[in-house]
Amino acid sequence: MKLNLPTDDPPLGLYQFWVTPANGNSRHLADTTEFYNGCSMRDLRKKEQRLWRGDFRGNPGLAEDFVKVVQALRHDEENFKRLRYSWRNFYRFIQERTDLPPVNSIHDITRVHGVALKQWLHARGLSSGGYRPIKAIVDAFFMMERHRPSDLPARDGDAKVEPEEQDLIGLQRLSLVLRGEARAQKQMIREGNELADLGRDPRRRLSRWNSISNQVWLVRELTTDFIPTKPEIIKAGATNLRDRSFGGPSYRSPGQSARATQGYVGKLRYFAPAQADTAVYLWLFMLHTGFNLATTVDIDISNDQWFQTSFQDPSHVLISIFKKRSGTWVFAPSLVQPEFHPFQLIQFMIKRTEKLRKTLQLRLGRLQEHDANFPTNTVKAEITYVQRLIKSPWLYHNIGDAGHVEGFQSSDAGLLNRFIRNVVHAEELNIEHPWLSGLATTQVRDGMINFAHDRSGSAMIAQYAAQHRSQRSLRYYLAKGQQRKKNFKAVNQIISLMIKEALNKNIIDFVRIRIMRERGEITAVQEQRLLDIRQRTRVGMGCLEPTNPPRHIAPDHTPDTICKIQRCTGCCHGIIFDDSVKPLSCALADLHYIKRDLPLSSWIDTSLADEEASIKATLKQFSPEVVKGHYTDRFNELLSGKAKVFDVYPLY
Repeated sequence: MKLNLPTDDPPLGLYQFWVTPANGNSRHLADTTEFYNGCSMRDLRKKEQRLWRGDFRGNPGLAEDFVKVVQALRHDEENFKRLRYSWRNFYRFIQERTDLPPVNSIHDITRVHGVALKQWLHARGLSSGGYRPIKAIVDAFFMMERHRPSDLPARDGDAKVEPEEQDLIGLQRLSLVLRGEARAQKQMIREGNELADLGRDPRRRLSRWNSISNQVWLVRELTTDFIPTKPEIIKAGATNLRDRSFGGPSYRSPGQSARATQGYVGKLRYFAPAQADTAVYLWLFMLHTGFNLATTVDIDISNDQWFQTSFQDPSHVLISIFKKRSGTWVFAPSLVQPEFHPFQLIQFMIKRTEKLRKTLQLRLGRLQEHDANFPTNTVKAEITYVQRLIKSPWLYHNIGDAGHVEGFQSSDAGLLNRFIRNVVHAEELNIEHPWLSGLATTQVRDGMINFAHDRSGSAMIAQYAAQHRSQRSLRYYLAKGQQRKKNFKAVNQIISLMIKEALNKNIIDFVRIRIMRERGEITAVQEQRLLDIRQRTRVGMGCLEPTNPPRHIAPDHTPDTICKIQRCTGCCHGIIFDDSVKPLSCALADLHYIKRDLPLSSWIDTSLADEEASIKATLKQFSPEVVKGHYTDRFNELLSGKAKVFDVYPLY
């Protein structure tokens, strides 16, 4: 592998300088010329002109202060670009608002400018999101120069915007489509290895080049230690591999052109993924874990610390990723065996990108060797970049540049958004699930949080899924519209049932109404049974089907006989009454009395632990003081011998 590396950095412009980011990312060249000399649309490349918001004049004093802030904050390239974008807006603001005191330095910025700036940004739809970075720049400068924050007012609170409802069914269907693509990739890999096993070196005889097996064999042979570039392929006497008219996999990942199945780079896909191939697995990982793109690309597979095996169950692991941006760890549970659970997705990609990682390691060695003799900022930036790639499972080879290895970064959100939307439209998922047409990497996390809340009905479970320290921030993620629809439907059902009962001249009984809402009807036999207190169960509850318990409650039940198990709090037939609180509280006291004499391991292995948890959950519907009173009375009676424990609890 030969690298053409510079022996010196390119000469810097008058207002250019190198920045070594504080977060350890690659150093980059910061160009602030536009703030000294001004900038107009004609100075930009065509791609940048699309998003241009207006020309502005230079302001050397303000530019000098901005440079001080940039050099002090030492942001990485991505964050520097965000600062530069915001500072351009401030230049446009002071250029338009000539009625305000002139600003030739950050020292000149006052509260008056801040109030006017917020109004100016709001009028242009930039709101508080545009104000925050400008205030951060000004505050940072004041802290350096005057050791206090600036006089700019605090940003306005975020407007209460209802989070959009996630199409969870659509996301599940999309995941199934991506699984199909992943299986097709694995079939392509098997096909490539089978072809290579049948082949032999075609370079020894010209006629052998006509065999696809021989060509695939040669690709596997040449990529044993690293991925060769075009010149290296020619040097190895394998020029014919570049013939686009001959051989290659028939499978194309979503969005790939015919080029992905042709020539050397096409056959290379048998043994190493191209960009779209890796994107399939990256999206599957995000959909399953709920991690956003920035977190997903931060995973470090350079050692086994990216997962921890569960102490309780070795079939489960916890995937761990350190978020550099926030300096915190995030976690995702995964089963070990399932093919498309996060653990196996990462394991597969580690093995799949092995040749690419070897190429990067070789490239890194050459870079470090060159840097020792000719240290330059350009090469040091490349070294940091390659070191980060080596730790990533999301590598791919560049179809347009044979032998060049890249990896997905957090800045690739736009590319990955286009990829997944192409999948959605190709599979016509957008017809039944129009929400998927605008799916982006930022929405995967929202989907996971809403899924957890929807399935559990618990804000606490949603908080755990989001891995937030409090529930306050959930308001930015939970789509309440769907929940309101469910609540309205429930209220509408209850009102309709109450009207129906009134028309039938029945007494309004809320237990009866609850049963009718949950089951659609209540038969005369069931109603009579519930009214008869003598037919209550051992825990004081009613039963809709005493002779037909669910199989998971009573697996050995004899047909047409009364249920002997009567674990009513965990049964779909159980009905709770107001006066059920005492029998339930007493049952819990009995269980705790029994628990004293059993080893913990024995208790956990019986149905008694399930019964305890179920009764505890049911008793939460009653007043804690009432429950405590009944429980304490019963437990004291058991301790004193006045009462005996109900000791025929069924076990399974």
